[in-house]
Amino acid sequence: MDPLTHTAIGFTVGRALGAPRWTKNWAWVMLFAASAPDGDGVARVLGAEMMLDWHRHFTHALAFAPLMALATVVGVKYVLRRQVEWWGAMGVAMVCVVAHDLTDLLTYRGTRILLPFSDEYYAVGSESFFDPVMYLLLGLAFGIPFLSNLVSGEIGARKASGQAPAWVMIVLVCGWLGVRYVLKQEALGELGSRVYQGETQRRFEVYPSWRPHEFLALVGR
Repeated sequence: MDPLTHTAIGFTVGRALGAPRWTKNWAWVMLFAASAPDGDGVARVLGAEMMLDWHRHFTHALAFAPLMALATVVGVKYVLRRQVEWWGAMGVAMVCVVAHDLTDLLTYRGTRILLPFSDEYYAVGSESFFDPVMYLLLGLAFGIPFLSNLVSGEIGARKASGQAPAWVMIVLVCGWLGVRYVLKQEALGELGSRVYQGETQRRFEVYPSWRPHEFLALVGR
């Protein structure tokens, strides 16, 4: 997924779980933790081969999520010099790092999420790197609490925590991801039922498009 989606997912999940009560400056922790696994992109400066070897490597593995969370909290506290509560900040960072890893698992490239126990790539393959429906739903998760607090400020009422809208959007996002998975399975079924030039295809796969209702097909004989 792209950095914007990762950040929005981290913010939404953190808000739903009540992260503002876990630590001060939770938003700073969330902002960096949501993109921390993509820090392996620095391998790009060492060449394309290194990038292929190290991108989505240990930084995207669940076993290393605590290390990525710790690096984020240390950076926020000692580099940015922001006050945090250690355990609360670690909790926020862990949520965001794991959310990043699981979201990338949905793309066709997948991740080596079980390192160091397995070097195999795992991929659900139902999501593209850019999903406009996800943008809409996650944008509402940002926008609804913002507008609600503006109204509350005008009338002098207590500001809302934003947890309820965040949970609603999480449910809708999970529902949409389920729809995309079903659409992929239907596309695979359609390809498998066809005959090409009188021959049954030996290999076929579908890849998600950025268009919500489309998948790209690849067929070999």
